[in-house]
Amino acid sequence: MAAKDNVQALLFDVFGTVVDWRTSLIEDLGRFGAEKGLKADWATFADDWRGLYQPAMDEVRNGRRPWTILDVLHRESLDKLIAKYGFTGLGEADRDHMNRVWHRLKPWPDSVAGLTRLKTRYIIGPLSNPEEATAILKAVRAAAPTHAKLLVIEQLVPDEPGPHWAKTLDVLMLAVTGGLQRTGQEYEALLAASGFRLERLIDTAGGIAIVEAVPK
Repeated sequence: MAAKDNVQALLFDVFGTVVDWRTSLIEDLGRFGAEKGLKADWATFADDWRGLYQPAMDEVRNGRRPWTILDVLHRESLDKLIAKYGFTGLGEADRDHMNRVWHRLKPWPDSVAGLTRLKTRYIIGPLSNPEEATAILKAVRAAAPTHAKLLVIEQLVPDEPGPHWAKTLDVLMLAVTGGLQRTGQEYEALLAASGFRLERLIDTAGGIAIVEAVPK
């Protein structure tokens, strides 16, 4: 093991390390349940939902189903729990709101201060497996001061129809890595879900864009 004086970068998990998923779910779903007249032990509900995570992931890992994004796996588990708990009257928008609670996770009380202190000495970065882009950006938002500016260097997919090299790259990434390229509008939605506001998209001569955003 390298001496700590030689450490230059710290990579960390996000889920449970930087964000408090359990308390976030209990509080968020508790408020939603109160609005909708749903009665449940939301701590148990959160634990039950989390308990379905590994079985759902194992189906993908073991090749019993094709690669599937975590949002879909969470939604399938949620639908099972809604039936188990006997919740009625929940439409598609309600279920989508509940499922997206995983995009609204709050950091631990000391996450921002801790990451801010660490980055004065080390290169820091997330290394996690939830919906990667959202998880990474939420971790960045948790550590960012209010005056921060986020710059993402990216190839943007044009909104206009017709062939484009970025669209070819989008298909290649999906097939090989499960990733994707985004349009400017998709980046705006991604940033908004992660606590940022898109300021502008800057085109460069080399076909690469700079996505500029600030904390909301």
